[in-house]
Amino acid sequence: MAGPFDDYIRRAREIIAQRGWMVQAVLPDDMHPPYSYTVGLSQAPFHHPEIFLVGLHPEQAGPLLNVAGNHVKGGMRFDRATLADQIIEAIRQPSGRSRAGPPSDTRALAVRSSGGRSTAYN
Repeated sequence: MAGPFDDYIRRAREIIAQRGWMVQAVLPDDMHPPYSYTVGLSQAPFHHPEIFLVGLHPEQAGPLLNVAGNHVKGGMRFDRATLADQIIEAIRQPSGRSRAGPPSDTRALAVRSSGGRSTAYN
């Protein structure tokens, strides 16, 4: 009998098969800020580090990560030293104002997972 976790995995696989990645969010608690990350960018055909955003609510982080994913899909590689700036710049409106104004403590990481080990780049 399939449970809720099985349904989640099935839906995640569908999203990744359709788009190439998905965004997973973790809500904050008393000790930890919210964070969101991509799942699927490190696999073929992209072979790009997964992207994590820490400190943004999922309603802000999700669109940022999807824009970043679309840029990766188009061939862009995010430089680990300027990743946060590149993601935010990618969603700027023609007026120069960002749609999702991240707080100053927002962090972005690119993570390369290899053989069960992860290396984080910021």
